[in-house]
Amino acid sequence: LQKSKSGQECFFQKIEEEGCDKTACTIVIDDPIDSQDAMHLFQTFGLFKDKLKNAKQLIVFTHNYEFFNLVRDWMNRPNEKSSLYLMSIHRDQNIYKLTVEDLPLLLKEYKSEYQYLFSRLYLYKNDHQIIDEPLVANIARKTLEYFAGFKWACRTTEDFTNIVWSHFIKDDNPFERSVGEFIIKFVHEYSHGQDFSRPITAAMFEAKKIADQTMEFIKIADKEHYNKLKSLANKSVESH
Repeated sequence: LQKSKSGQECFFQKIEEEGCDKTACTIVIDDPIDSQDAMHLFQTFGLFKDKLKNAKQLIVFTHNYEFFNLVRDWMNRPNEKSSLYLMSIHRDQNIYKLTVEDLPLLLKEYKSEYQYLFSRLYLYKNDHQIIDEPLVANIARKTLEYFAGFKWACRTTEDFTNIVWSHFIKDDNPFERSVGEFIIKFVHEYSHGQDFSRPITAAMFEAKKIADQTMEFIKIADKEHYNKLKSLANKSVESH
């Protein structure tokens, strides 16, 4: 499914050519909104929803979270026969394995991926979940981005750094200072300019400390919030 209007029309015309009956077909859509802005994303979703709502079976793949939310809400309606899955690749020594599992509870119940990312980091820190070490730093940074965004309305690395300096580094408590110093080092050592959300990489041996210090940072900054997310993470394990 192409981004352009003409590409989309061509796609739907191709489906219907030679007398194809969509109500008797299985149709697969593979990430139709790659690189689209929000307006085109919604337009694309509305178009394929209208054109393919009567397909016998519709399979949609996406890694875009905003588009996933739209598809999930559409397919997860009462009386709608649908299944939601998460596909992921894990490394076992030198072998990469593809895993397909039921959509995790926190991705199914919440509009934001924040709760899910926090739970992954928390469970990894406490040895309840395995994460490929190179991914830990990206999950931690994204979790910090969400947290700092709602807690202090931070938009850039510089905004976040100023908050950490004023709330942690200048604190009389040596433990809180050390946590703040680690977070500053982590954010800047793996930062790319002012872009607070750009993916990063970190050495494998640092993964556990990154997860631990990120959790400590959130706990110190907002203990009530931390405890709520902690309970959601534990609940997700019990329901799995």
